Amino acid sequence: MKLKGVVVDLDGTFLTTNTFERYYFFLFRLSLIRLRIKNAVYLGFLLLIRKFRIISHSSFKRKVLGVSNKFVRRRDIQMFVDNVMVHTNKRVVSLYQNYKLKGYYTCMATAAPAHYAKLIGTYFGFDAVCATDSAISNIDEWKENIRENKLSFVKDFLTNKGVSINVVITDHHDDFPLMEKSLESNYLVDPSVETINFLANRQVKYSLV
Repeated sequence: MKLKGVVVDLDGTFLTTNTFERYYFFLFRLSLIRLRIKNAVYLGFLLLIRKFRIISHSSFKRKVLGVSNKFVRRRDIQMFVDNVMVHTNKRVVSLYQNYKLKGYYTCMATAAPAHYAKLIGTYFGFDAVCATDSAISNIDEWKENIRENKLSFVKDFLTNKGVSINVVITDHHDDFPLMEKSLESNYLVDPSVETINFLANRQVKYSLV
């Protein structure tokens, strides 16, 4: 018999903020403080071409992580994590802890970069964290952990652990592929009208948190 699992999103769900947006500005300030002017100018350029939708969000994330990998240290990441911890959603933390106490295997699944998402997940006692790879060793193989990619990553990971997807907690319809596979319950956290309409059109059942 498989162990029951609960899958929890990070941005807008476990935390009430967008961590990658915060990480970008953290990285920009850090590059200025360390007088890495070329990095700061490049980061500014990336934001500009993203604002004009010249590059995709996924490409923007990959390029920002490429800059991050050049000079960010472990203690910098810890400082960033300490700062975003104040944005925890107490309702979601309580719900997550209830499932953990019931013996569910807990997995944080997020599009956020692994190098800080794993620190957050570890701090709160998650059994596993499935996040976007922070290392950009092979551009062709790098994938943002979102939508179908997220489902594939989580499903393969949990299957290897002997865990099923029983509960999904998220704020966004990007996690529809995961919600569709949930065996027990789906929870939505402060969803937008767009998300509510999207799921209604697909007859997805959920409870509001």
